[in-house]
Amino acid sequence: MSNKQQGFSLIEILVALGLIALVISTFTTSSGMFSNRQKLDESLDSIRRAIRFSQDEAALKNKIVRIRFLLDKRPQEFAVEFGPSDNFVIPKSIVGQAEVSSLKEQEELEAEKKSIDKKFSKVDEFQEDNYEFSEKVRIISYGSTLFKSLVSEGDVSMYFYPSGEKDSALIFLATDEELSSLSIPSFTMDFETEYMVNSEEVSGSLDELIEIYTDKAKGIFEKWLKE
Repeated sequence: MSNKQQGFSLIEILVALGLIALVISTFTTSSGMFSNRQKLDESLDSIRRAIRFSQDEAALKNKIVRIRFLLDKRPQEFAVEFGPSDNFVIPKSIVGQAEVSSLKEQEELEAEKKSIDKKFSKVDEFQEDNYEFSEKVRIISYGSTLFKSLVSEGDVSMYFYPSGEKDSALIFLATDEELSSLSIPSFTMDFETEYMVNSEEVSGSLDELIEIYTDKAKGIFEKWLKE
């Protein structure tokens, strides 16, 4: 009877280590994606909550209310703001993000925007400070039936009216792993949310993926306008 003990061969040890590394890598990747999706969902929930609040407050206080998105901030922010009474007419040049062809027109538009902004004040009842998005999440672009194209920079507002109507909009948010769209109808709260995992061969930071996400958003927005 042989008492000789057999150990693991070098190949078996390497295979085992390789499997362990694969499991750890898979877990780390899936955990990171779960974390990013969680941050994305938190941002979407915050926008939905702000929309519900704004629509209710506009009707309750008989005033125009807006959600003002500050797209150039890092991290990005939004605020809920009270405006004038329902007889106030927001100029189409402001609502529709009018295009300008000269420096003078640009200056006039900026002056008009500042004049409008003075008529709105922050709603502390909703949130004392501006809502800040996670640094892992970014609004890629904002579109509306009032706009001819998507807005990706500066500040843009969604308006709510005492009649119960609001601007219908399509908002695109993204992480470095996926793009999401939030569709908002004019009267109801029937939000539609879609997620599109980045399946491109290109991978990298959110900054590096902006162009890819923007192209996808444009195609979805054009289709949304026709519906």
